[in-house]
Amino acid sequence: MEGFRRKTPEELLLSISKIHRGWLKIYIGAFSGSGKTYHMLREGQALKQQGIEVVVCAVSTMQRPETSEQLADLERIPSIHWMKDGTARKDLNMEMILKRNPEVVLVDGLAHRNRPGAEHPSRLD
Repeated sequence: MEGFRRKTPEELLLSISKIHRGWLKIYIGAFSGSGKTYHMLREGQALKQQGIEVVVCAVSTMQRPETSEQLADLERIPSIHWMKDGTARKDLNMEMILKRNPEVVLVDGLAHRNRPGAEHPSRLD
C-alpha cells in the first residue's frame, strides 16, 4: 500500500476545475415522436446501470408506452406545475435539483418558456 502524499497546488487546481466541469447533450429530431425523449431516457437507464446518479425532471412521455417504460427505475424530481391558457405546463424545480445535486439530470424540452415571475424566462436562460 502506498503512503500518503499531499497533492501539489497544480493537482489541487486541476481537481477543483474538474468538479465544475459539466457537459450538455442535446437530442435533436425533426418532429415530435422521432424518439428524442425515448433515447434520452434509455441512455439515462444505461448510466444508472453503470452506477451513475441519474434523476429525471420535467419529462413528457406523450403517454407513449415504450417511452414510459424507460422511466421505470429512474429517480424523479417533481416539476413545478402551472397552467397557461388552459394548458398544463411544467417548469424545472431548480431548487430541488440543486439540493439533490445528482451527477446527471435528464430534462425534456429545453425550448420551454417558464411561468411568469420565474427566476429565468426559459430553461435555456
